[in-house]
Amino acid sequence: QKEVEVSELAYVINMLEVLEKNGLGIAILPMNCVTNQSAAKHEILKNHTLLAVMSLPNKLFYPVGTVTCAVVIRAHEPHPKDFKTWFAFCKDDGFFNMHHRGRNDFKNLWPNIKKNWINAFKNRESIKDFSLTKEVSADDEWCIEPYMVTDYSKINEKSFEAMVKEYLKFKLND
Repeated sequence: QKEVEVSELAYVINMLEVLEKNGLGIAILPMNCVTNQSAAKHEILKNHTLLAVMSLPNKLFYPVGTVTCAVVIRAHEPHPKDFKTWFAFCKDDGFFNMHHRGRNDFKNLWPNIKKNWINAFKNRESIKDFSLTKEVSADDEWCIEPYMVTDYSKINEKSFEAMVKEYLKFKLND
């Protein structure tokens, strides 16, 4: 794509155009598509409704390092000015990478996590540290991260050490 002026959001717009009115379009996109300014975001909201954006696990496409999100858009219904889009922090899906075995649900956590995520989405629930609803425009970031409240009381020496150990483990297995 470096030589061609085509973006992932252009693909999303094309997808939405072929859907019937009120059809749902779902796409997995690089996070920069929803955080950067673009004319495509304006076009999407002018003609369609941004229902939900879920920030996906960082290692979803491991070993590729692209951070992604999933967008859910209702086709051919302009985004209402006072509509609140549902955002979720879907980073922990229970899967993890194991050396020579890849990324998998080794502890069988996914079925329950999936059920909870689907229920939260269907009911547009606001859940502390997981989901919220917010009015957004095309000029805003379409992800939950800038709107989440950081709880600094959870950061202590023990959690810092655990994060450093996790990073070292990652680097050693890399």
